[in-house]
Amino acid sequence: YKNDNLAEKWDVIRKIRRVVTGALEIERQEKRIGSSLEAAPVVYIAKADWFDKTQDLNMADICITSQIDIRNEAPPTEAFTLDDVKEVGVTPALAVGQKCR
Repeated sequence: YKNDNLAEKWDVIRKIRRVVTGALEIERQEKRIGSSLEAAPVVYIAKADWFDKTQDLNMADICITSQIDIRNEAPPTEAFTLDDVKEVGVTPALAVGQKCR
């Protein structure tokens, strides 16, 4: 069974997740977070069709974060991006709330 639309959607989702993961890895290395579950990144997606592909998914679960804010707008200059995914940028933020024990 082959569904080109579904394959394209998940290709885009994987690209977005790679940018989120890259941004959070820097936060871990700098000791600003201990794990991705302490994060609530803001994800900027410049392409409307890419943004639309995220709307029926729980991107916080996919990116393994506590919270996530997905915005259909160009990434700000200070956002983390990858050279091969310039359409997506991430600004890290800490999650609100207490850690479950």
